[in-house]
Amino acid sequence: MSVQSLCPDAMARLAADAGKDMLPVLLQLYLDELNQQREALQSAFHAADFVSMRGVAHTLKSSAATFGCEPLADAARQVESACRDTGASSAEQVERVVRHIDPLRQSIQVWLHGDKQTELSEGAA
Repeated sequence: MSVQSLCPDAMARLAADAGKDMLPVLLQLYLDELNQQREALQSAFHAADFVSMRGVAHTLKSSAATFGCEPLADAARQVESACRDTGASSAEQVERVVRHIDPLRQSIQVWLHGDKQTELSEGAA
């Protein structure tokens, strides 16, 4: 599986909308929430609480799309749809979501501590 990365266009759009100074704050908040959402999704699956699973999957889908992380958004969309349409989701669907989270977290950490902020600043100049 390839490393999940942040979409440069989405980062530029967020920087334009929220301000370049707010982008690292937003990314840190997202990074903090990813672990919580992963744990909530897995807990809901193990408890067969598909109503909660649907809500967590919806949140993951929406936030991933905001940051341009389409593979995670797509995987979460499938879990959300399965919970809505059949009242359940498979372990394979949940695992697909979970597999996207750690590489995405790594990508965010690289962005926060690497040269991506410089690239964004230079691109906006």
